[in-house]
Amino acid sequence: MTIKNYWLKIIGGIALLKIAFLIPFFTSFKLYWPSLSFEVLWKNFDGPYFLAVADTWYSPERIADLWAWLDRSAAYFPAHFPLLPFFIDLLKQLSLGLVSLPAAGILVGFIFSLLLVWVWIRLYQALFNRLPHPVLVLVVALFPPRMWVVNNIISPEALFMSLTLLAFLFWQKQRYLLAIIHAILAFWTKSPAFFIFAAFGLWLWIAEHKLSIIQTLKDRRSWLVIIGGLTAFVGLNWFYYLTTGDFWAYFKSGDNMHLFWPILQVFNPNQVWVGSFWLEDIVLLLSLYTLLLLKSWQRFKQSPIWMFSALFLFSLFFVAHRDISRYALPIVPFLILMNAGMIKDGLKTRISLVVYAILVFFYSWSFVAGNHI
Repeated sequence: MTIKNYWLKIIGGIALLKIAFLIPFFTSFKLYWPSLSFEVLWKNFDGPYFLAVADTWYSPERIADLWAWLDRSAAYFPAHFPLLPFFIDLLKQLSLGLVSLPAAGILVGFIFSLLLVWVWIRLYQALFNRLPHPVLVLVVALFPPRMWVVNNIISPEALFMSLTLLAFLFWQKQRYLLAIIHAILAFWTKSPAFFIFAAFGLWLWIAEHKLSIIQTLKDRRSWLVIIGGLTAFVGLNWFYYLTTGDFWAYFKSGDNMHLFWPILQVFNPNQVWVGSFWLEDIVLLLSLYTLLLLKSWQRFKQSPIWMFSALFLFSLFFVAHRDISRYALPIVPFLILMNAGMIKDGLKTRISLVVYAILVFFYSWSFVAGNHI
């Protein structure tokens, strides 16, 4: 297979899967979910909030005038970081009015979900000097099921994961400034990008300078990481100051911090964002991700990719939210990457993947039908 045919097979195949998934939203073929429609698709959480930001840029007057139906005060919207709305607004403007704001949001998600796959393949190439098998790439696109959902609605995850993978790809290629720039952009998409800077810093301290703080601080790359982290934080909050008049607007946006002490409060049904004792899937998810992280220890323990995954996974044990699967998504591409050898191509694998894909489609249709405003 030529390189050109490989990319056509991968990107074209995933694009066709996405189109097949969207059929019930635009036709009468709706199976068990008669409510499925384009409106339900773009109104899935937190799509309308990102559209409101793209439309108003946090203006209290415009939010009250145009988005009152969301029943949220203007102070809530800085919880939704500005980079995804920027691309949605940009696409709408470039279309010269031919694309509506909701359609721009869905298209942007479509584009970045394909970019996510492309960057993951590039990082795989950089690490292993070969292209991954298409079966493995399909696992990246479909696992876990929550990944397929967020990559087909208006959400920041695909953009965030693409930028995170790009940051580590450039770091792997020793293009450190580009790595930091993409880490900053990731931070302006979602706050967990903090772990990218932390992973780079830990790698310099542990792998490069053998726990010597003095030698680490003498390394110019350390100061690049520090300055990059400060730029990300100050830049984001300065933008909020310019648009809302409040430098600390994000920290006043309401209940958006879901890290709690003591540990494992995700199993406390009295937590506001838990509210259930049907939590077996969380046991399986955290156990599986821990297993995959530990299995990759021997080969990748000196890698910033492993350090990022470890820091991120550790933080998940303090998250008190029923949708912890979504919180965990950013480490999944890295866990698959570091354990790629476990997935072998073959007839049994392909049959299993077809069955899994069908199950993911049904789960996703059901989820989208019930998770909208």
